[in-house]
Formats: sequence, structure tokens, C-alpha cells
Amino acid sequence: MTTQVVFRCALKVHVVRHADDFIVTGASKALLEHQVRPAIEAFLKERGLELSAKKTHITPSSEGFDFLG
Repeated sequence: MTTQVVFRCALKVHVVRHADDFIVTGASKALLEHQVRPAIEAFLKERGLELSAKKTHITPSSEGFDFLG
């Protein structure tokens, strides 16, 4: 089963999720580094989880990325 959810907010942040993977896009690298990433890290920490340093990257979408893999 494929599940995909897109969330939009006033900060132009978008989340796409599939199974246990997700991507987050935002209006700027600074927004993602200083507001979004810390919020995600705090959310995961409360649940005993953490982002994988090996799999977590902030990069321009114009460079492309592998969503599943």
C-alpha cells in the first residue's frame, strides 16, 4: 500500500511521506536548517527516535534526490 501525504503551511514548508521515509521542502535553506530541522529533531526525540546523519541532507531540489533507496 502506498501512502503519500502533503502538508502545507504559511512558511512554505511541504512534507511528503511514504512508509517510514519522508522529505521536507521549504522556501529557503536557512528556514530548513534553523526552524524545520530542530522541530523535527525535537518531535523525534520525544519518541525515542533520531534523524540518520547518513541519510539526512539539506540540498536544493534542483540537484535531485532519491526518495526511496
